[in-house]
Amino acid sequence: MKLLLILLSLLPISAISQNLVPNGNFEDTVQCPVTMGDLHFASFWTNPSTLGTPDFLHYCASYPVPGSFGYQIPHSGDGYGGIGLGSPGGIYREYMATPLTAPLIAGNCYHIEFYASAGHHRWTTDDIHVYFSDTTVANYPSFLFPFSPQVRNSIGNFLDSTNWTLIQGDFIANGGETFMIIGNLDSLQHCTYNILDSITPNNSGAYAYIDDVSLIEIVCTGLANDLEPQFNIFPNPVSDVLTINTEYSKHVFIIVYDMSMKQLIKTSFLKSHVVDVGFLSKGAYYYSIENSNENLYNGMFIK
Repeated sequence: MKLLLILLSLLPISAISQNLVPNGNFEDTVQCPVTMGDLHFASFWTNPSTLGTPDFLHYCASYPVPGSFGYQIPHSGDGYGGIGLGSPGGIYREYMATPLTAPLIAGNCYHIEFYASAGHHRWTTDDIHVYFSDTTVANYPSFLFPFSPQVRNSIGNFLDSTNWTLIQGDFIANGGETFMIIGNLDSLQHCTYNILDSITPNNSGAYAYIDDVSLIEIVCTGLANDLEPQFNIFPNPVSDVLTINTEYSKHVFIIVYDMSMKQLIKTSFLKSHVVDVGFLSKGAYYYSIENSNENLYNGMFIK
C-alpha cells in the first residue's frame, strides 16, 4: 500500500483526475438513435437551442453509421456526436451540451479536450469552442449564442474528414460552473472557413463529428498569463448607458450590431468605458470587443 501511494504521488494530476464530463465518449444510451438528430438519446447530452438538430451516431442505431454526412468511424467505442458549425455568411449552427458531474471550483485550473473530425461537406473551419456556465442553458431561440467561450480551438487547427483532430485548452474557473456547451460561438464576421470539398453544394456548411470529451482539474502553473482578458459589461437589460470594466491593458474596440449583424456603434477605449445606447430601439443586440489583431470577447445585450 505504501508503494502504491508513493507511485500515485509521482503521477501528474491529469493522470489521476476524474473526468467531469458524463458519457464523454457517447457510449451510454437512453435508447438507440432512430435518426441522426437524436442527440437526446445519448445519456446526459442535450441540444441547448430550440433550433438545429445535433446528431448522435451509434452502431446500435436503426440507420447505417456514420450516417449521411461523412464516413468517419468513432474515435473510440461505438458512439459519437455531430454538430453543424456554420458556413460563410450563414447563421445555421448546432450545439451540444451536458451537465458536469461536479461544480467547478473558483480559482482552480481545468483542461478540456475532445476529438473532432470534419463531415463530408463543402466547408471546414477552426471555429469550435467550449463554454462553461453556472446555469443550465436550454431552449435558446437562436442559431447564434451570446456567450464568450473559455476555451477556443487553436487558430489554423482546421478539421479534416480523414483524421480525428485534438481540440484542447486550459482555463481558470470562476467557480460554480455546472454546464458545458460545445459549438461555434464566434460572431459571423470573425469566423474562418476553408473549402474542404469543392464538389459539394455551396450551402453545405462545416460539420464536425465529436468524440471522447474530457474535462479534468490540473495544476495552474503558468496558466494565468495565457488566459483571455475578462470584460465585465453591464447592466443587461440596459436603458441608456452600457458600462464596460476590464483590466486589459491595451486599447480595444467595442462594436455593436443589430440582429442582422449591421454595425451600429464602434468606439475605442482603455479599461473602463461607457457606451451611449440610448438612441437604439428596444430589442436584442450583439457586440464584440477586439483589438487590432483578434476578437477578444463576444456577447449580447437587451434594451
